Amino acid sequence: MKNRRLLATQLMKELTLYTEARAKNQHDLCLKYLGRAHIISQYKWFNHFYIHFLMLEYAWSRKDGKEIYGQIIRGLATVPGHLFGKLPRGNTGWSSVPLTKELPVPSDLKHLL
Repeated sequence: MKNRRLLATQLMKELTLYTEARAKNQHDLCLKYLGRAHIISQYKWFNHFYIHFLMLEYAWSRKDGKEIYGQIIRGLATVPGHLFGKLPRGNTGWSSVPLTKELPVPSDLKHLL
């Protein structure tokens, strides 16, 4: 990891944007910013787990059963994933993306990872 302070700053930025989008009921932006927060959060297990908690809470608020189930599974897999170094780079953390699938990292985040 290049710089944990830069990662933490960017994580807070994404979470602020998520909070603003949620207050405006902008679903697509909520998915975008939490997904970006997930990509960034993988440097630290607690942050990673917290993002899955936020994703679960968001899915619960939308009564999205598939996503609720997906976030429970992903939350449970977070610590073992960190212990065994099995974190798929670029994965947005949503249940629409397979748990172990790597995705391209957004170009504006590559310098952080």
